[in-house]
Amino acid sequence: MSENRTVTLSKHEVVLDIDTVDTIWEIAHGADGWNREFPDNETIKVLQSYEKKAHMYDQMLELLGFKPVNIVVEGGMVVEVNGLPVDWQYYIDDRDCPPEIEDE
Repeated sequence: MSENRTVTLSKHEVVLDIDTVDTIWEIAHGADGWNREFPDNETIKVLQSYEKKAHMYDQMLELLGFKPVNIVVEGGMVVEVNGLPVDWQYYIDDRDCPPEIEDE
């Protein structure tokens, strides 16, 4: 059984699974971020700065003429791809699934 950790988000305390907290702190602060005792509010600020940078990057790409491609995943499978030019032909190669063996 995994332990839980209490994290303070703004004025609210939230109890999260230890693995979730470790992953969030690692994204924000690198390996072993939680054990290096970064405060909750600093972690939130770091993640918010990542979000702002990602948004600016998306805007730059759109200004350069790149369009976002949205991939719809349901039940772990790609079911739809939106945003590609109409005249493009494509297929989905799912490398997570073993190839089907045809009967002879």
